Amino acid sequence: MTNPLTELQQERNLNVDDQFHDSLNHRSTVTEELLRGLSEQSGRLCVLGAGNCHDIDLPKLTQHFREIHLVDLDTDALNRAMVRQNVADSPSIYTHGETDLTGVWDQMADWLVNTVPSQQKVASTISKAARGPQCNVPGKFEMVASVCLLSQLIEGAVKSLGESHSQFADMVRAIRLGHLKLMIELIKPGGHGLLVTDIVSSVTAPALENTPNDLLPTYVADLINQHNFFHGLNPAFLCAIFGSDPEVAPHIDGYQLLNPWKWKLGKRVYAVTAIKFRCK
Repeated sequence: MTNPLTELQQERNLNVDDQFHDSLNHRSTVTEELLRGLSEQSGRLCVLGAGNCHDIDLPKLTQHFREIHLVDLDTDALNRAMVRQNVADSPSIYTHGETDLTGVWDQMADWLVNTVPSQQKVASTISKAARGPQCNVPGKFEMVASVCLLSQLIEGAVKSLGESHSQFADMVRAIRLGHLKLMIELIKPGGHGLLVTDIVSSVTAPALENTPNDLLPTYVADLINQHNFFHGLNPAFLCAIFGSDPEVAPHIDGYQLLNPWKWKLGKRVYAVTAIKFRCK
């Protein structure tokens, strides 16, 4: 049986497949942060949620990393991206398609199709999500990036469990925690992570598109104060996890929240930010 949540992501990837050029500013910002402070041939990079690769400049990254591993549910999107960026024959890039980065994607898809199970079964799924998925990407990495993936994973809970469900908030927290634990698990001691996430879109913040870049931090802060942000993605909450969560903070040797930037993708504009962190 085809997973309807996976089908949704595949359809979205196709719908914005032609937005590569329009994503230039976003792609340049993410790529520059991945390379900031790194020397030539800085080891191995893993990109979670690579998809269409609108977020990353693959030819440029190959100049600095001896291996790049691209991980996503959508194998076709990865293949299209490799061709688009003229790296399909690159010996240093490896793709890992059909990869569940929640560990509970099939369970959530089943809720979307069938009746949501008992609270006990939902609680069991929440516990599994919080442990983090088993990711069969080989080895450890000097750099692990998650590129606007966390919002998509959390959307799986929105679609399948529903915002009004009594265990929805617990499900969101579990997916978020499991994702951060996965990133940490993949990073070598002393290595770095870059959690890139969209915070809000022009659907609920129509003034976003015309907000000057120098005023964007203030505008986004105002939106957050008004509780206008995607579920589970308040940057302050994310920073609190890195700073004090008992399952995350002990592994972190410093983190930095970057100023937000805009990403126009199709008919929407997103406010995007990133947390760059170092593992012990």
